[in-house]
Amino acid sequence: MNKIPIPKTPLALTLSGILPFAGLAFAIWHWRGDIALQQTAALWLLVYGAVIASFLGGVRWGAAMTKSDKPSGSTLALAVLPPLIAWVLVGLFFRYLSAEIFLAMAVLLALLYIWDRGSMSLQSWYRDLRIWPTMGATASLLAAYLLLR
Repeated sequence: MNKIPIPKTPLALTLSGILPFAGLAFAIWHWRGDIALQQTAALWLLVYGAVIASFLGGVRWGAAMTKSDKPSGSTLALAVLPPLIAWVLVGLFFRYLSAEIFLAMAVLLALLYIWDRGSMSLQSWYRDLRIWPTMGATASLLAAYLLLR
């Protein structure tokens, strides 16, 4: 089977999407002496994770729509779950300010990677592309977890 290389534009855009994760994790560390700034960076990191979870759910919804005139209800329902879970995590941050929320967001993004990686309805280059941003995002969220606990 011929391996399709990752197109340059999606690769560049995807890799640039790691920068907010890494930059915000760095900001949490850098502002460790200023709780207000640190909590602001933490919220931005969590919200960015939620935006990415929503985007990935949208990718799955789009893939299901282009695959069939009558997409699978279970696939569409699963595609809606990541944004809903991420939204709940952001809401929980306001209530509990708990470091474990960052751990939960990292797990959510890792599970989305596993789902994408195993999906034959997605382009092979897309499945290959997903490893690096997932590693960058989860590493940043895990760093936030460690810095905020």
